[in-house]
Amino acid sequence: MPVSTIDERRAIYDRTADRSREVLTLAAANVAVASVIVAGGLYMLDASAVTSAGAFGEIRIEMQRGGGSWVPMTSVTGPDRPSEMRLPAQAVVRAVLTGTTGAVVTLSRVPA
Repeated sequence: MPVSTIDERRAIYDRTADRSREVLTLAAANVAVASVIVAGGLYMLDASAVTSAGAFGEIRIEMQRGGGSWVPMTSVTGPDRPSEMRLPAQAVVRAVLTGTTGAVVTLSRVPA
């Protein structure tokens, strides 16, 4: 039996890992993190932010298409939270912050 490499082991883990309680931070302290890959399924989006004038600003969640372009999935412009969103397996998502201060954005996967 051949010895597996670390890359093969990581690939197996990526395919079989239980991500039923996946929680991803898309922005913290008003700084959006790099795009993330989600396991897929139903997610709760929890986003909060305010501007210096007391308005909320905009938090937009985008998904990357196969060609590399970004498509808006949802936009949060007020304190209605959390909100549901369904994402496909292995989707690449990011948060885009506009006119916010103190933005915090998380995606929490709802176990099936």
